[in-house]
Amino acid sequence: MVYLTKNMQVKAELQFFELLRSGLWGNEADASSFTKDVDWGVIYQYADEQSVSAVVFDGIEALKDKDGKNITPPKIDLLTWMGEVFIIENNNHVLNENLKTLESYFHDKGIRTLLLKGQGCASLYRNPLHRNSGDIDLFVGLDQYEAVKNILKEDGIAIEKETRKDLHFMWHDTPVECHKMALHYYSPIINQPLQRINRAEEWREPRSFILEGQEIGQPNPTYNAFFIFMHIHHHFVQTGIGLRQICDWTLFLHRHCAEIDWDKIQQYLKDVRATLAWVSFYGFAKEYLALDINAPEWMRQYKKEDVQFLFSDIMAVGNFGQSSESMKHRSFDKGFFGNIYSFWALFKRLIKVFKYGKEKIIAYPIWKVKAKLRFVPF
Repeated sequence: MVYLTKNMQVKAELQFFELLRSGLWGNEADASSFTKDVDWGVIYQYADEQSVSAVVFDGIEALKDKDGKNITPPKIDLLTWMGEVFIIENNNHVLNENLKTLESYFHDKGIRTLLLKGQGCASLYRNPLHRNSGDIDLFVGLDQYEAVKNILKEDGIAIEKETRKDLHFMWHDTPVECHKMALHYYSPIINQPLQRINRAEEWREPRSFILEGQEIGQPNPTYNAFFIFMHIHHHFVQTGIGLRQICDWTLFLHRHCAEIDWDKIQQYLKDVRATLAWVSFYGFAKEYLALDINAPEWMRQYKKEDVQFLFSDIMAVGNFGQSSESMKHRSFDKGFFGNIYSFWALFKRLIKVFKYGKEKIIAYPIWKVKAKLRFVPF
């Protein structure tokens, strides 16, 4: 971690977000803050921690001085960045191919699937290959779940892990999660209405996108906007969330704004008690990522202090909270004292974000104690 003075940090953050916005929307970056004292190493560090390296690199390619000449990092930094972009592109090529063959595999077995997040979100980017890829999340639903398990076993595909909402296996060299439930929350106060929403929306009017000539199904725009956000909210509360997922949601709202049923979204958020979080993240997307949509009035009621809190938290914790204390000490298999330390780090995180998900936060440690904590006798 590079340590900066406050002024240096503020300037690097402004430069980073200028490049990120340029990469997201294709606008020419404002070069006025890049005329001197540009710490490209810090900007790269931010991009790497937030898993948006290739998108920020797109912004650099649009960065020109007043004479129209490109402003670029020093050669050694530029080569490092270009190498990272190449890796991201290659990973996406591999993931795309594996997703297509997996979709075909299940289709041939008579299993209907919908893609959650992932390459569906990547398709929204100006260059889909520049979104950092992860695993494959496929929704198969409760009715097909046991059939999927049997098919995998019959074909010798090892199920590596199973949770209350999905199972995990490897498809070639790509991790896959097959979901019987798209979302699950630990608090019954939230989970009961959440599951009602899931059942009503999961297979309702699905959409598709074309991935390298192959049609891939995904949820309808209203449910997808809700699902992508609730996935963000889930990780934000527990460990923190980074810019990659927020960029996904931002681009989704921008692309599908006219198709989203905002009244339904508002009701769903009330049902799962996540309105404050949604409104605050919308404020962040508007203020820092330049999201420009015809948002309903209730979404525009965000508070500046909530947006600033999100900014500080996002920049501190990185992608999926990897830089947060909660994630650094996230282990519940280290015996009595190790578990106490893990719970203390988690407890501090939950207190910090308590207002954004009270019911989830109250329920999560209780569930964690029941499910994970292993006491060791003295």
